Amino acid sequence: MRRLGLVAIAIAGTLLAGRARAEGDLAVTAEGCPDLRAAEVARILEIELATVAKQTRANPLRVELSCEGRRLHIVAIDPVTEKRLTRDVELPEGAKERERTVAILVSQLFVTSWSELLLRPPRDPPPSLPPPPAAPPEIVRAARAEARDAIEPAWARPSFAIGAGPRARSLASPILGARLFARPSIVVFEHARLWIDLGYERGSVDRISGAVGYSLVSASLGAAWRSSRLGPLRLEVGATAGAAYVDLRGDPNPAAAGSNASGTVGEFAIVVGPHFSIGPIALGVELSGGFTLPRVVGHVERDSDVTLGGAFAGVALVLGTDTR
Repeated sequence: MRRLGLVAIAIAGTLLAGRARAEGDLAVTAEGCPDLRAAEVARILEIELATVAKQTRANPLRVELSCEGRRLHIVAIDPVTEKRLTRDVELPEGAKERERTVAILVSQLFVTSWSELLLRPPRDPPPSLPPPPAAPPEIVRAARAEARDAIEPAWARPSFAIGAGPRARSLASPILGARLFARPSIVVFEHARLWIDLGYERGSVDRISGAVGYSLVSASLGAAWRSSRLGPLRLEVGATAGAAYVDLRGDPNPAAAGSNASGTVGEFAIVVGPHFSIGPIALGVELSGGFTLPRVVGHVERDSDVTLGGAFAGVALVLGTDTR
């Protein structure tokens, strides 16, 4: 009897596991599908549709699955657009990764529903039709982004950012400056981005006979790897290489430097930092470190020379558009 009781409990647990996954960011139920794990379908869907699913917990995305032999009937209930979408498919016997296949089919139904949010509504909707659902703006933005990612190729999503922050040069004898930059960029793959960095930097260092200042105008090409999004957070690591024109001279007294110096140098840097999405805006903190070659030297009367070159390090606050 005890063995029969254990078998009954195991059978009941199996049926419940295959029947529903009501906890978490979405709900998946399955009827008459003994070989389909509803919990696994829900887990994969939470990954595929994470951005929207996490924002609809109060009224989660719902999926109803039912089987008649090899025929699978899918119903996706979308709280964002208040629509009910259906699809019938025939699953092959012994299919590998059956749950992943079903999850992808379901995600396509939701993306199809959300793609309508990318269309502009008519100025004067027919009076016989009810007004569109008033979903929270943050959920609508997330649904639009999911649909855009599925429709648009990655290279079609350019972005633009500006940044500013301090930079220390010639670390053996530091010179502190302030740098501004503009950075148009383009996403080329899901986790890759290319950009052009256009910068202007100015700083100075004190000597006995006065201050010696420098200005630097730079242009660089950069590439970065971007992590997957964790809520609003994304980590980015990149590298840049380019050229700069340096002007080193006494400021404000020209006698501060025995000889002024200027010329073209090469710059190479590594950048890393977190970026946070706030609606359509991305805010980031970027740490940088690199080298300037060759060195530019300004000779100073009655004091040590000023050398601009070698290693540098800096930090910048970056503000730009969010490309997901």
